[in-house]
Amino acid sequence: MTQALVPYTSGILGLIALVIIILILGPLVAAKKAAAKVKPGSEPEGSYDDPIYRWHRAHLNAVEHLPGFAIPALLAMLIGVSATWVNGLIWGTVALRLIYSFVYLQNIGKPAQSVRSFVFVGGWALTVILVILIIAKAM
Repeated sequence: MTQALVPYTSGILGLIALVIIILILGPLVAAKKAAAKVKPGSEPEGSYDDPIYRWHRAHLNAVEHLPGFAIPALLAMLIGVSATWVNGLIWGTVALRLIYSFVYLQNIGKPAQSVRSFVFVGGWALTVILVILIIAKAM
């Protein structure tokens, strides 16, 4: 690892944790789909009452979220944004992603404007803060 990235070791591990979440959800979703005889590669019928649909969407949401967060996180590391901030924002995002997946999989709250929505917005806000720090550093 280059010396410039050493202060970001914790954050790099956090990004790996986000990937591990996806790697764990993927086969679990596949197994649930197979057990329910849902065609591989297809999307279950869109009902939050269906646990397979929630597992499918939790996995896809994690996949969809990763690039929009990981790219700014890596960019922040490359341009030298405060390691304390970057590492904290990454691990905050990991925590929120775990909470989001748990809330989604357990079907806690309503489909919209509930706990899941607030946790999602929290993750979005951490990404916005990261982008602001990048812009401030670049100026």
